[in-house]
Amino acid sequence: MRRVFWQRLHAALVLMLLAACSLSEPVARPPSLPIEMSSGVTPLPMTVSPAPPTVTSTPEIVVSPSVTPVSGSGSGQTLPRFYRIQQKEQRVTVVAFDPERDKEQEIVTLPFTTRMGAYAYGSVLPAPDQSRLAVYVRDMESQQVYLVSNGEARLITIGEGEHAIGPWSPDGSQFLVFSTKESNRGCILNTCYFDLYVIDAATGAATRLTATEDAEVDAVWSPDGKQIAFLRGCVDSGIDECGPELYLVSANGGSERLLAEG
Repeated sequence: MRRVFWQRLHAALVLMLLAACSLSEPVARPPSLPIEMSSGVTPLPMTVSPAPPTVTSTPEIVVSPSVTPVSGSGSGQTLPRFYRIQQKEQRVTVVAFDPERDKEQEIVTLPFTTRMGAYAYGSVLPAPDQSRLAVYVRDMESQQVYLVSNGEARLITIGEGEHAIGPWSPDGSQFLVFSTKESNRGCILNTCYFDLYVIDAATGAATRLTATEDAEVDAVWSPDGKQIAFLRGCVDSGIDECGPELYLVSANGGSERLLAEG
């Protein structure tokens, strides 16, 4: 009886041991299959181009040319002065700003008297060496052009009419004036029927270069100061009928030469 009991117990232990071993074995899984594209083409990796670098353009610094001082015996260079028109009551004064000293200086009081309560304004154009000034001043009733030299103002335009100052010659011996004082056309819309004059800075004498029924504007000097190029046009007719045309004339006066039309 005892022997049969131990045989059964031994058999039960063997069965339990076999069951435990079967549970610890790994479960076999089917191998993974490759995924096939429906098109049969293997896709290439996407290439991303980097954004182009942002280039910041630094503008070239333009330095104003140095000029010879207006006064003083030194041979050194100085910064250019800046000029403006200043009105005090009924008198008009030319004022210069000196950037080196950071202050203003009155240059000359013009023989230009405004009526009570009128406002005067204008422009000042210095010669290349700043030794002389071309000055334009006006109020509601009149306008004038002056040549300022050695602290004195000389009247250039006489009588009524519209006026404007033009550029100085390269050597500073002459400057241009646009004026309608000898023309009967005056101004129409925004165009004044100017004639072109060249002013001698030493004497103040004016030489009339043009005498037409059209407007002469936008004049410039040749580098040698011997010739002047300008535009001629009008506003009375269609733009195709009256310019502008480009002309060339000697600074001493004489015949004109047409350079371009339209």
